Amino acid sequence: MPIEIVIDQDAHNHTPYLDLQYRAIIEAKNAYPIIFATLQKEKVFNHYSINFQDIGTTQRLLTENNITPDSLKKLSPSTLASLLGVDAIITCNIIIIREEKLVAEAKLFDNFKRSKGLIGPSAGTATVHIYNGKTNELLWQFERLLTAGLGHNIDETIFNLSNCLALAFPYFKPL
Repeated sequence: MPIEIVIDQDAHNHTPYLDLQYRAIIEAKNAYPIIFATLQKEKVFNHYSINFQDIGTTQRLLTENNITPDSLKKLSPSTLASLLGVDAIITCNIIIIREEKLVAEAKLFDNFKRSKGLIGPSAGTATVHIYNGKTNELLWQFERLLTAGLGHNIDETIFNLSNCLALAFPYFKPL
């Protein structure tokens, strides 16, 4: 499950760009086990028959094939699926944006639910795709606007986003 987190630089934030990119890589590494564990928990508790490749196996195979986070982005789903020995690939992109318009929209959305200001990531989107590992065909897509209701910090946001993903995951629904 390749996970990419992008943190756009805020005009009011004086954090150097490279520091933001380093933080995004660390957050992506931390997000992977959270999303995996949430999907695995849903599978086990509800007795679904889908299998997810173990995190350790995936990381070992990526290391053995000298695949770095940058080179991972360049691989097609079918190439990655072949290397990992899986039928499908799940990708996740989380973009944290500090653009004023999106911040205002996130505040407005959250204020309808409760009368507090924006907390957590300013605004942004999360997108999850499932690709057929043989044909590269997009099988399913999940999108979510990042709002204050998802959490007070990036860890809570990833955890809550994972739960939303697990509830929407198409292979967990009864046929």
